[in-house]
Amino acid sequence: MTLSQFHKMLEGAGLPVTYYEFKDNVPPLPFIVYLETNTNNFASDGIVYAEIKRMAVELYCSVRDLTLEQKIENIFTENRIFWQKEFTYLEDEKCYEVIYEMEI
Repeated sequence: MTLSQFHKMLEGAGLPVTYYEFKDNVPPLPFIVYLETNTNNFASDGIVYAEIKRMAVELYCSVRDLTLEQKIENIFTENRIFWQKEFTYLEDEKCYEVIYEMEI
């Protein structure tokens, strides 16, 4: 899956989506930010046989929205993406951050 395909997939949640950060106008909550954190490539015969990107998908919400989280998780499942999730409250930003980690 390419980053543009990944972006299009995330748009299926119906929220504003960007790679890494919103440059100028940050939309109102909720929104999604995603980024490539590193790689976990598969090697064969001393070369990269399959490129595997490790991704973080960050959902920002003013209140914890379990229905929205489930919608996003269903998108991952429909696209056969295994994910892990953690969440926290960002005191300085006054919002919740749900982080999904996966490989594509």
